[in-house]
Amino acid sequence: PTMYTFFARIHPNNKITGMEDKDDTILLQTWTEKWTAAGWDTEILTLKHAKKHPRYEEFLTKLQQVPLNQKNRVYNEICYLRWLAMSAVGGGWMSDYDIFPIGTASGTNAPQIAQLPNGGDFTVYSIIPGSRGAGIPCLMSGSGEEWTRMSFKVLKNAISKNGKQEHWTDMYALMDLRWGGGAFKYGDEVVAGENMLLGRGWDQSDCALTEGKRAIHFSHSAMKFGIMSDIKGATNHVTGRPIVLDHWMKMW
Repeated sequence: PTMYTFFARIHPNNKITGMEDKDDTILLQTWTEKWTAAGWDTEILTLKHAKKHPRYEEFLTKLQQVPLNQKNRVYNEICYLRWLAMSAVGGGWMSDYDIFPIGTASGTNAPQIAQLPNGGDFTVYSIIPGSRGAGIPCLMSGSGEEWTRMSFKVLKNAISKNGKQEHWTDMYALMDLRWGGGAFKYGDEVVAGENMLLGRGWDQSDCALTEGKRAIHFSHSAMKFGIMSDIKGATNHVTGRPIVLDHWMKMW
């Protein structure tokens, strides 16, 4: 199978990630290397892919109605457009570029089969712990038709918050859609990096923490709250993710 991610370079004044261009490049290279090693093909989507969608102009026009803070509006508009990019390439799997495979990323010891889970129905693999489907859009899959459906469903939800909310990201929209019932399927198959960075070596009993999981998320939160005292050269800054990731994967 192919794992896609989405990336668009934006002006430093519009970035809120704490990453410079060179840091993004290194993390994208690391993402490609790790997913390739896990047996997947990889492709990095850009705005060019989103613009190929026949409903791109319609989507972009409607996107202007979404309440987003001006400070990081450019970044968050791009987060909405990645959904359309996935639809434009015919759907499949998509992960954030700070999501990395555990084993073969199938949740089992076997490789991931080519067929999409749940018959191609839209599926979210990361949820807020303890929630009933509060989806985090960091690892998802679905057919091309399902990506189109969810692209516009997420957008419609966000537009409905105009005048009610000051800032409504694609993640907020996805989480909110769980109350409508049946918008997407979900699983708890991604582990949070902060819960895996224990400040010590990994032993056999720790393996239960990743049992049945597809991937690990080295998010901003993981870097802020993870304990890295055992990792030589590591810092809690987001730019240190490749070092932390390499250490953890070798240990795992």
